[in-house]
Amino acid sequence: MKKHSYLKLYLYLSRYINNNKYICEVKKISKYLFLNYFLFNLIQIKLKDKLIINYLLFLFFLNINLKIEIISIQKEIAKMI
Repeated sequence: MKKHSYLKLYLYLSRYINNNKYICEVKKISKYLFLNYFLFNLIQIKLKDKLIINYLLFLFFLNINLKIEIISIQKEIAKMI
């Protein structure tokens, strides 16, 4: 199935076209799809940014946690000596 077939099926199922062959209200549909595509891209970019920030925060906190563990291990070794 080609890309345009998926689009036609989507439009048909969401009742933007009256049958699977002929599109009605093409202007309205193209505007709707353009706006949705734009919003989808914005959401995708924001999610990507959020994932990057979360990943960096995870590495930062993991690094802090490892440093705390190393310091506590060093203190325990110092007590043993």
